[in-house]
Amino acid sequence: ETMGSVGGTVMSAAALLAILTSLNAATVAAARIAYALSRDGYLPGALSMVHK
Repeated sequence: ETMGSVGGTVMSAAALLAILTSLNAATVAAARIAYALSRDGYLPGALSMVHK
């Protein structure tokens, strides 16, 4: 092993962080896409409601 056991732990933590970041971005993007499609009339209007 080039990095040893500490390097493996660091790489695992970095991979987990990358996965969580990607999931967060996908969730936010999906919500924005649903909102925009609803606002433009392609999805039910209930999806474009915003709490104020």
